[in-house]
Amino acid sequence: MTSWSPTGADFYDLVGDDQRSRIMRFKRLEDRKLLLASQLMQRAACAGFTGLPSVDIRIERTKGGKPFLSNRPILGTSADTSNWNYNVSHEGRYVVMVAEPILLCGVDVAAPLHLRRRFTPSYLNLMQDSFTKLELQYIQEAGAEGFQKLWSLKEAFVKARGDGLAFEFCRCEFVFEETHDDVQKATVSVDGVVLPLWHFSVQLLPGGYYVSVARGPPDAAIDANGAFSATFRSVKLTDDEIMAEHAKRLCRKFVPVSVSDLVGEHFTNRCSDTLAIPTPTRRNLDRWQSM
Repeated sequence: MTSWSPTGADFYDLVGDDQRSRIMRFKRLEDRKLLLASQLMQRAACAGFTGLPSVDIRIERTKGGKPFLSNRPILGTSADTSNWNYNVSHEGRYVVMVAEPILLCGVDVAAPLHLRRRFTPSYLNLMQDSFTKLELQYIQEAGAEGFQKLWSLKEAFVKARGDGLAFEFCRCEFVFEETHDDVQKATVSVDGVVLPLWHFSVQLLPGGYYVSVARGPPDAAIDANGAFSATFRSVKLTDDEIMAEHAKRLCRKFVPVSVSDLVGEHFTNRCSDTLAIPTPTRRNLDRWQSM
């Protein structure tokens, strides 16, 4: 994202009025760039899944802030994509996205601590209440990267559920497992109870960024208003069905796309020079297939 320099016209031509007003509330160009790229990525993914034009995509949010496609077509919905949902995250030089056909998904990208403006030593001390004793011990041993990875996992978990920061981070405890092909697995316990139907992965991106992915059962969604859950076609799954879905997507890696890949043909010529910067994403369905 660092070498992408969108013009004022890009902010007005590439997104709708509602997204534009939200983006332009931010004063820093870097923040506007991240939000614009996030919107482009979400609309490109939703358009690729539904076949609808990007301008017809309607994205809403749960009470906890989880974005979702609210106008997915009912006709032609495959059983293999009955609960299609996605999640996005952005920080520093990256915008990342995950999408899942059946299970809930969440994602979070965490910049190195020295690049995060709010992470001063005093702030880190305050954040200790967000970790369990076992996690604090891990942070003491692993240092700043340990904090970075655990925080990213907690964010991905609550973003997958949909309740966001309403969930107290100290309630969940993560334990790291084996690493396969540079992707590390992790498990979670909530209030001391292991949740075996939730799977997590963490991987390192260039520049010292860690990105975490959470995947879990669809009936674990926290959706106070019910609009997000209403888009699901297969809410109740057996444990075996959930584990089978996990087995289909073991240790998938993020793959880079350019911003020019995310815009329509009308903007291709204009964006081919100014927006061609790799942006990691995770793609799980047909044209949205990860490595």
